[in-house]
Amino acid sequence: MALLLFKVSTLKGIVRLIGKLTNDPRPWIDAISFAISLTAGIMCFMRYNNQYFWWLASGIFQLILWGITYAQGDATLAMAVNSSIYVINDVLAFTVSPWFNMGRKKLGLKGI
Repeated sequence: MALLLFKVSTLKGIVRLIGKLTNDPRPWIDAISFAISLTAGIMCFMRYNNQYFWWLASGIFQLILWGITYAQGDATLAMAVNSSIYVINDVLAFTVSPWFNMGRKKLGLKGI
């Protein structure tokens, strides 16, 4: 129990330090958004067809990040438009992309 408490307090201290060094008021959502985007990029580099799911999740998290930033008074409408265009592009990838549908057909699934 004491070890768990030590780990939690250490993690909180590290997050607080990163927040002070980077002046980032929302390090958790930034970290989650970055991790999802990095995963999507790796999936794209490795040419997996399920990368589209990761890009869609990345776009959704970017919109969530914009909402939090907007609530704190630091966001502009241009950021929301930019993130929305990425999400629309990700949705279109599911419906129009021949590469995604080709991967589904190889797995014996119907195209979307």
